[in-house]
This record gives sequence, structure tokens and C-alpha cells, in this order.
Amino acid sequence: GKHALQFSLVYPDLNHLKGRPAYFIDSDTRLKDALPAKSVPQALKKRFLKVKQLDPILIKKANGKLTRKFYVYYCEGYKGLKNER
Repeated sequence: GKHALQFSLVYPDLNHLKGRPAYFIDSDTRLKDALPAKSVPQALKKRFLKVKQLDPILIKKANGKLTRKFYVYYCEGYKGLKNER
């Protein structure tokens, strides 16, 4: 239901992806720790049959200081956007 970078321009209707798997990656700019997210985003639960959180991707400087964290989710069974509008 929201713009998703190139997909909002190239493929505005994602319903052709119904039933397909996807990876969802979200950035965390607060960098409080290197732990996974506390819960799966509700938007993913709403749009996929099954969502599994994977280990976060951690970007560190040469001295080991954490500079960026990405949450990674493997999603199965895309439901489409038909019922959201």
C-alpha cells in the first residue's frame, strides 16, 4: 500500500506476485544493539502467510563499532493488495 522505491515506479500493481516468497529488509538507524528486532512488523504479517525473522545484517567499522543494522525477514505466500484499498 506504500511506495517501495523502484517497485512503485516499475510495477505499481504487485498482485501478479501473489503466492510468491520475498525478502523484506528494513534499516535500523538507532543502533542501540546488535540484537534482532523484538517482533515482526504487522504490515508483513498482514501481507504474507508466513514470516520468519533472520539474523540481522550488521555493518561495522574496522574498529568494530556498529554503524548500521538491517533487519531481514523471509516471507512466504504473498497475499496481494486486493483487500486493502
